[in-house]
Amino acid sequence: MFNRLLAKLNIVNALLPQIYAGAVASSVHLWIGVVHTYSSVLIPQLRNGADALEVTKNEEMWIINCVCLVALCQSVLGGILTDKFGRLPMLKSSLIFHAIGWVTIALGRSGSMLILGRTVTGIAIGCVSCASLVYVAEVSTPTLRAPLLALSMVFHELGSLVTYIMGYLTSWRAAAWITCGSGTIATLLVFSLPQSPSWLVSKNREAEARKSLRWFNRNDTDIVEKELETLKSEARGRVHKKIIMRNLILPTVYRPFLILTLLGFAQQFAGMSILARNSIIFFEELGTQFDPYIVFSCMALLRIFTGLGLVVIMGQFGRRPIMFIALLGVFLSMIMSGLYTAWIDEGTTHQTWVPLFMLNIYTIFMVTIATISATLLGELFPGDVRGLITNITWGLNNVYTFLSIFAYPSLLSGLHGIANVQFFFAGVSALACLILPFLPETHMKRLSEIEAHFSPDSRRKSVKKFNIEIDIIVI
Repeated sequence: MFNRLLAKLNIVNALLPQIYAGAVASSVHLWIGVVHTYSSVLIPQLRNGADALEVTKNEEMWIINCVCLVALCQSVLGGILTDKFGRLPMLKSSLIFHAIGWVTIALGRSGSMLILGRTVTGIAIGCVSCASLVYVAEVSTPTLRAPLLALSMVFHELGSLVTYIMGYLTSWRAAAWITCGSGTIATLLVFSLPQSPSWLVSKNREAEARKSLRWFNRNDTDIVEKELETLKSEARGRVHKKIIMRNLILPTVYRPFLILTLLGFAQQFAGMSILARNSIIFFEELGTQFDPYIVFSCMALLRIFTGLGLVVIMGQFGRRPIMFIALLGVFLSMIMSGLYTAWIDEGTTHQTWVPLFMLNIYTIFMVTIATISATLLGELFPGDVRGLITNITWGLNNVYTFLSIFAYPSLLSGLHGIANVQFFFAGVSALACLILPFLPETHMKRLSEIEAHFSPDSRRKSVKKFNIEIDIIVI
């Protein structure tokens, strides 16, 4: 008994560096959650709060959406910089934009200043969103990769909870100052991390890669040298970095790209960001009598516990079955919520708690979808263009976010009420199930194995009808 306990403790001790690195790199998503949710408490306070400002409807829309647009503009450049200079420099550079953006918001005296501040905070999250996922995916073993990637969503939802609490207890200016100070201090932990060994090997910096591997493996020479040789072997199998644009049209890139962009489109038009960015207003349209700040604080707490549950579940089960259950859950919860919302509007029922309850069920499953999508974003792309294509995919997902939020008023009027909007969300989630047959299972696989799944050779073996060998340029 004692020996088994000691063996388990030794395993945990060996994994602690990976857990620490994954937690620190994922923690930047807390401030991303604040940025994404901040508009849901800012807009109502601008209209009716103690520190209200006169802003136009057009300015309100840009305050909500400018973060998504700047993320798109930054995606390609951010991806190139992530691949060229490494994952950690991008995380570190976000500190400057984080501080400038939140100070601008806190001092804002007009709608245009708030838009400017929100735009700069969008640059900050553009620096860290994909870089953190790529870093975590590269420094963790297949056993820990999914749980550590899932931590990003836990921190994101913690940021949402913090935002609702600040919105309930303080003014929007005070919330901006608090976010600026606490986010700056917390992000300094990134400076304690080593660079990704995989990225260092891809840049032929073997000595630095060995040093980084020793940090992650507690100076176990055997493991370090074995892993270093594995990384070098994987790097030799990739095409030359000088033809990087040609790399983007390889099956190992465009196939996962199509899968993830379609999932991102479905995720946004199933209502995820519409609800997050307009949560207080959306809740009031349901016609319930509960305090929206308290309700959405409780929902944010629920999302945190869902994320923590996924940290455990995703270490035990595959991505595809969990994704199917989540899509089905979104479909059923939106159907039930839409039906009761319509009946409440008609006056045939007064059970206003039912849409609220279904909204909580919807939240659980939508967080599940978002967590798996974030995990896949860090897993599916090949290492030589991982930073670039991950950022491009994330940038397009921000376009879908912008379009869905921008389309919400039109959906509300065109579909004649919030009940039909919920039916629309249900329909999108049902259609998203068509993507699942093309989604590979990544559970407990090395990143190189996942990359091989999309390769032409792998496809030829699976369908057994091609015999043409494709020449590639190796490093």
